[in-house]
Amino acid sequence: MKTRNIFIWIILILGLTACSEEEVNTYNAEEGIYFNQRIRVGNILTDSTNFTFVYIEESQNEATVSIPVQLVGRATDEPRPVNIKVVGGSAKEGDDFVLPVNPVLPAGASSFNYEITLKRSTTLQEEAKTIEIAIEENEYFRPIITHEITDIQSGTDVTAMRHKIEFSELFTEAPAAWYTYIYPFTPQRFFLTCRVMDIPRSDFNDASKITSARFQYLISEMRKYVAEQLLLENPDPEIFDENGNLIFQLQ
Repeated sequence: MKTRNIFIWIILILGLTACSEEEVNTYNAEEGIYFNQRIRVGNILTDSTNFTFVYIEESQNEATVSIPVQLVGRATDEPRPVNIKVVGGSAKEGDDFVLPVNPVLPAGASSFNYEITLKRSTTLQEEAKTIEIAIEENEYFRPIITHEITDIQSGTDVTAMRHKIEFSELFTEAPAAWYTYIYPFTPQRFFLTCRVMDIPRSDFNDASKITSARFQYLISEMRKYVAEQLLLENPDPEIFDENGNLIFQLQ
């Protein structure tokens, strides 16, 4: 009887030990990261970012573009290196842009911004340049979320492992606070108005700063400016377009 009890206790101890070892090894989850840049309307993942220097003051020769990077898995108490490389594009690293040095997912964080410094040049006034970056596997992170469906009906998806940045000093459309129904937009009108009226370029992307009423006032003042310049022996050359026509018509 005593021997039997000892045998039972040995079995129980071995069973508990096995359970303990199994519990220790149950967490062996794989972790990954992906680009998480999203369109504000609809919160839809996008694999590209467009940037223009036209709203950046001329005195600034650089600008920063931030691409959110999201963790899949658990945050840890230690920072972990990420492997993001340039895989294509027309821009040259060092001349046109600078990448972060030794980027890491910070300790305790589930996301971070991968910040690329873009360099301004006169070439950007004529053509856009591109940078294509990709997340590559390392000892800390592997590909887990590689794509995301953006349209359920069509099955359209976008990659979450690659991202394209296109940058220039060109207009893709009129700024939000240039009210085209009041006065047609041209880049030359925009630049001249900002210079003469001493308005930061970025203000024209904020309708709370440039209301429709204020915009009407600005156009009226620019017409006055053009009229005054025409009375001078050497008027401001920027009041004329490439064909010699006034860019703001007199009232």
